[in-house]
Amino acid sequence: MDVFRLGVMALWIAGGVLAGGGLLRPAPAQPLFDVTARVSADTVRIGERFRLTLAAEHDEGATVRFPGGDTARFGGLEVLGRGALGTRPLGDGRAVDSVTYEVTTFALDRVRVPSLQVRGIMGPDTTTAATPPRLVRVASVVGADATGLRSGQPLAPFPRPVWAWLLWGGLGAALVAGGAYWWWQQPAPSPNDEAQQAVEASPYETAQTRLRSLAASADLEDRDVLKPFYVELADILRTYLAHELNVAARERTTREVVAALKARSDLPDDATTRVEVVLTRADLVKFAGVRPGADATKDTVRHARAAIEALQDAADATPIDGVASASAAPH
Repeated sequence: MDVFRLGVMALWIAGGVLAGGGLLRPAPAQPLFDVTARVSADTVRIGERFRLTLAAEHDEGATVRFPGGDTARFGGLEVLGRGALGTRPLGDGRAVDSVTYEVTTFALDRVRVPSLQVRGIMGPDTTTAATPPRLVRVASVVGADATGLRSGQPLAPFPRPVWAWLLWGGLGAALVAGGAYWWWQQPAPSPNDEAQQAVEASPYETAQTRLRSLAASADLEDRDVLKPFYVELADILRTYLAHELNVAARERTTREVVAALKARSDLPDDATTRVEVVLTRADLVKFAGVRPGADATKDTVRHARAAIEALQDAADATPIDGVASASAAPH
């Protein structure tokens, strides 16, 4: 009898556990959430616009959150725009959401599309998945359709009010008068002073001074200053090439300038590549309407400075006789 009662009690306890389901109920399966990333081209040119599309497959009823358009999340890519969210049903309770970004890059050789996180929200549960990273090849030359690009064009004039002209005119007259008085009071320069002034006014020093002034005066977050910034940057580099290396850089296209530099055996290849990068990026900003971010612009200035320093080292290391004999045409 006691054994019977114990058996009944055990069955009753087991039934209560099964009814409650707290211990035997299996954990609910997480909804499948799969994300992918694809680009519209495997190879792009510097500054060329292309598309990056993120897609997420999920259960119907889930809400998908894709990354915003801030460039900081996209590594070496510059985000120019973000398209609208699209949804396509797959059947069997599944759907695909996708969004397309218009991007560009100023990286050399290749750019890494980073792993991007996408969130799926289903009721109180949130699932996060990341796209696999991938590489896109970047060509560092301007295409064949860019033969007509020209540099050194002056900026369009902007009219000023009459009072501004009067103010600047009066200030200019005062400065001229003050400068003339100061010059009149200066003693005549000695030969040593003239030699020192010639050294200070060398093409290398002039280019470095202009680079420092340009980098310090521009607000690179202001998209309106990017075009005149790159016009000045290209002019600094072209002027240095013309005065120091006797390359007609101010009258030639970027392709012609690069070809002239590559034909010189006394110039390092790395410096020629940097010149190509700077002038190409400047052409894209001036003629193609590309507006790079502040980090990409600072990187372009670093390329310009490094190119000038490397070219100056090569020029200083080349004997004058060697230059003359190398440039002389055979008879």
